[in-house]
Amino acid sequence: MLTPGKLAGMKAVSDARGVIAAAAMDQRGSLQKSLAKEKGGDVTQTMMEEFKVIVSDVLTRHASAILLDPEMGLPAAAARSKNSGLLLAYEKTGYDKVVPGRLPDLLDVWSVRRLKEAGADCIKILLYYAPSDAKAINDHKHAWTERIGDECRANDIPFFLELIGYEEGVDEKSLEYAKKKPEIVTASMKEFSKDRYGVDVLKLEVPIAMTYVEGASVFKGPTAAYSREEAKALFLKSAQATHKPFIYLSAGVSNAEFNETLELASESGVKYSGVLSSHSWSTPDAYPRIYDEQGFITPYAGDSAGFVEKWKRHLTWTNPQTYWGFGFGADINGLGAQGDPRPDADKNPVVYPFAGLGGVKVYKQVSGEKTFDINKDGVAHYGLYPDWVEDLRHVAGDQIVKDLSNGAEAYLEMWERAEGIPSRGCTRTHALRLGASWIARVGAATGALSAISWTAPLTPTLSPHAGRGSIAVAPHPNPLPARGERER
Repeated sequence: MLTPGKLAGMKAVSDARGVIAAAAMDQRGSLQKSLAKEKGGDVTQTMMEEFKVIVSDVLTRHASAILLDPEMGLPAAAARSKNSGLLLAYEKTGYDKVVPGRLPDLLDVWSVRRLKEAGADCIKILLYYAPSDAKAINDHKHAWTERIGDECRANDIPFFLELIGYEEGVDEKSLEYAKKKPEIVTASMKEFSKDRYGVDVLKLEVPIAMTYVEGASVFKGPTAAYSREEAKALFLKSAQATHKPFIYLSAGVSNAEFNETLELASESGVKYSGVLSSHSWSTPDAYPRIYDEQGFITPYAGDSAGFVEKWKRHLTWTNPQTYWGFGFGADINGLGAQGDPRPDADKNPVVYPFAGLGGVKVYKQVSGEKTFDINKDGVAHYGLYPDWVEDLRHVAGDQIVKDLSNGAEAYLEMWERAEGIPSRGCTRTHALRLGASWIARVGAATGALSAISWTAPLTPTLSPHAGRGSIAVAPHPNPLPARGERER
């Protein structure tokens, strides 16, 4: 049972539907090294703070929360959107490789009280854990986690525990480790689900190594650690080890591997609470699955000729159960490159003025002494997207423009499905749309526990902007039981 303070913290980092859609930017040493490599020189603490401020300012407009560190992230916390919650990391980054056991350590001048005073809605800890380590090592880690749990209880704030498994002396990419991984993950889940630790949400690796599943497309052979059926059984076995909500981590694997892992998890019937991925970006192999799950996709815009080819391919994956519409992602906030002029524009140019959507007459856009022409300048700025749409019409005819016009409706219907409104329930009507707050008032919500709040639970599916992933959400085909009936 969540206390009032813990419930308030969970709500603060969740969106209106009770789903945590957080951005992670608590990296420190690894991020500093990556930026220094790209910069070709040292990156100072001030530069790190400035970088995190920029990321927070942009991403929290679209995220329910952001995970930051108090060492370099407090200016970024202040820069976040007013509607975005805050998770703060409490552990020091990395571990001492000279000392056995990958022992954890807390930030020197911080406590849960101080993190809460700094604005934290939730506390996050990362712990490397090997059940087979010496008793003295694991006693150290158990007591360490207990102290943090007690601090979080005393300050009435949610405790997120991220567990990273290992076995000393074993390569974590090897067949040997793949065989040991299910027990490492399962035993870790069982241990830290005990009430003595006070953990509210577990962040976990999946219990198998997909590259060692027999018959998997990412199987690297020659020897398998488990058959597909054995791997599915291992997902279920690990899930039975906890009554806590848990989130699967992508752990930085390739997109193909992560997608196939999630497919296997779904086949197994395990009811995980969600997915957390800061590394896996979607690729076209995932698109059919997104449409099968009644999701919505907005490919990266780019040049008009290339976008038309994407549109034609997506037409082959449409789902007859959903209203069809199409969208695009410009990714200008992410400094993505915009579309170049069409190569054959001189032979088949957009002719100005033209009739845009709704019959509006569009002339060449003028800024100061510069007159912009889609045929010569491409999408030089946001204001040229009406010209870009007209360019699409020149390449593919009226149908692509119609599909783009239907995109907003298709997108809204996707969210209606995610909020539990029956498929086709609001298609092409003029009724007032009913959001999650209304559903909660009439009793369709079972609580406000992060990503597993609603009786119409959500399956996150990637809706990519050509490698710049955002999230589309569709209803899970197997709803979770009510709070009192759940196994975990």
